[in-house]
Amino acid sequence: MINLKRSSLGVTRYLLARSTSLLSRPLGNLFSTKTTAADIPSSADVVVVGGGSLGMSTLYHLQKKGLNCVLLERNQLTSGTTWHSAGMLWRLRPSDIDIELHGYTRKMCMQLEEETGIVSWTENGGLFVANNKERFEEYKRLAETGNYFGIESSVLEPNQINDVHPLLRTDDTVGAMYSPTDGTIDPTCIVNAYAKAAKKLGAKIYEKTGVSSVETTPSSNPQIPNASIIQSITTTGGHTITTPVVVNACGAWANELTSMVGCKIPLLAMKHAMVVTEKIEGMDPSLPNVRDHDLSIYLKTQGDAMAIGGYEQNPEFCQLDEKFEFGLFNLDWDTFGQNLEGHIQRCPAIERVGIKSTVCGPESFTPDHKPLVGPQPGVHGFFHACGFNSMGMMLGGGIGRELAEWVTTGSPDVDLFSFDVARFHKDNLGDPKWVKDRTHESYAKTYAIVFPGDEALAGRTTPTVRRSGVYEEISAAGCVFQNRHGMERPGYFVGKGEVAPLEYDYYGAYDEEGAWRLLEEGVAASIAKHEENVYETIIIHLGHAFSLTKAIFCAQYERNKGKNVLFPFAFHCTGMPIQAAANKLEEGD
Repeated sequence: MINLKRSSLGVTRYLLARSTSLLSRPLGNLFSTKTTAADIPSSADVVVVGGGSLGMSTLYHLQKKGLNCVLLERNQLTSGTTWHSAGMLWRLRPSDIDIELHGYTRKMCMQLEEETGIVSWTENGGLFVANNKERFEEYKRLAETGNYFGIESSVLEPNQINDVHPLLRTDDTVGAMYSPTDGTIDPTCIVNAYAKAAKKLGAKIYEKTGVSSVETTPSSNPQIPNASIIQSITTTGGHTITTPVVVNACGAWANELTSMVGCKIPLLAMKHAMVVTEKIEGMDPSLPNVRDHDLSIYLKTQGDAMAIGGYEQNPEFCQLDEKFEFGLFNLDWDTFGQNLEGHIQRCPAIERVGIKSTVCGPESFTPDHKPLVGPQPGVHGFFHACGFNSMGMMLGGGIGRELAEWVTTGSPDVDLFSFDVARFHKDNLGDPKWVKDRTHESYAKTYAIVFPGDEALAGRTTPTVRRSGVYEEISAAGCVFQNRHGMERPGYFVGKGEVAPLEYDYYGAYDEEGAWRLLEEGVAASIAKHEENVYETIIIHLGHAFSLTKAIFCAQYERNKGKNVLFPFAFHCTGMPIQAAANKLEEGD
């Protein structure tokens, strides 16, 4: 029996706690949590730097373990990236680790409300809409995974979607998945709740207090060889705090603090945008947040309006200074326009209302779209909690708990290998082009289905890519390589002739000239004419992320013919033009 009743838990509290305007500047000292610089202690067990959701969660969980903790924020609590977060929390994830961490964050919102009286959680539910059968199968798997972990969900047919969200267009969908216990976190309220609770436990929080240096000393401990050890941290006001542990929770500015210990992490800032609509007839706070991964968009319930955003295929990097605080960028409508088309397609009512406000702020992103968490290699006592790829609100509670465990016991309770900052090879970290290219691609493919055989396109030709001693020989034999941790390894062979990785192309079609040459040479006589047209159509019309030469395309076609799989060209394409290519395939015999 499918329960289609929309979640109403917390809707009244939502109206009391959440303004529909996202442009009003949050008040970091709303609950009088800060102390004065004159009170800064001379020592602490841990110093957390950064007063966003991750820093505050880490502070709270460390203090709860009985440590003497200090948090330094050079501007104001929530400043930087936290304050403009959409704050949506989705409980159903492909990874059991993500499910655990997201679930704990949700639990913490409720627990902090009991501890502090500050309301930060609205349980309005979440809806994933599928536009094709592959996506629908993915959602069914997510629902089954959630069922194992006790997370309520329903798989919906197209004619059931409007029972959950009456404003959505459904005639172009194949189904959806509804998770009634998803919801929305108010970023300002959750930060202030953590601050109030941590202060009750004895933590000290200092706003308008930056960091000028982090002092280290070479290790003399044989158990910590070839490393430096944290000794102290000095504020911009000249106060020095002796401490064995510093936690870097500086968000998009995290590399500034990391550079103070002579290191660098693979993190870049990008512009990430959403817009808030005017009132939409029929909207109310009980409607679920919506994700349409195939259109690369989300629709967040915002009172009687919507906050709409997504992941563009042509994201923009940005440079930040320390005075950005609560700053925003001017929205580039040409960039955001591709998302807006998807918003209107999924919810036609958006086209009939105006835009109340735009929010284009910085977010931090990494080369594999995973956070940077844990101890910095080579610097004992320096920990990271940054690079959350716009997922910091969802992961904040769980990561704060695990990082506190990591600091106090030497390891987290759950397996955080995929988040561990040490997962990157040092050669890649020293290559700005590798970091930038891979980060750009990971952003653009955020909502893409990850199929077996999917490979990163970026970072395959930079000088720091590692290759074996027989790379040239097997490459000449027609080897198609896969990349693992910066190392090119053999994947499969397509016949004689080198099939080298292509230079990453941010916006144009990959190797267009070479593709046409291969077509003219008639590389694949076995491929029917309509299939050649599909290849040509993809090469000409797709922008980001098509890297297959004709030889690889044809080899994969022959290998997978008759099997229920997607060809690699589908793996590497992103954006709405894919549908046109799929339609072209259907036109064939």
